[in-house]
Amino acid sequence: MKLKNSSKEFYSNFKENLILSQKWPGIYMFKFILKSNKIKPDFFKKYFKKHRYSMIVKESSKKNYQSVTIKSKMDSPDEIINIYKDLSGIDEIIVLWFFF
Repeated sequence: MKLKNSSKEFYSNFKENLILSQKWPGIYMFKFILKSNKIKPDFFKKYFKKHRYSMIVKESSKKNYQSVTIKSKMDSPDEIINIYKDLSGIDEIIVLWFFF
């Protein structure tokens, strides 16, 4: 997802929702869709190498896409936002945003 003019406002609102939605540090669920075979699920390991995490990968019925769900303990909303900012610029990845 490429964010344009409203990205500052979007991240500010997202951070506020994350702060209000749970206690920190806390478990957060990331969800990504891989649009091609150029990026493998193991790609995400570098983003979570300093954390304990679980990863579930599901392939679409036509094997065109892979869904990657990662649950990891995050120290703060800023840590989550930094991961999203980094990954949202990669065309082969669809980033799904969550707060509870």
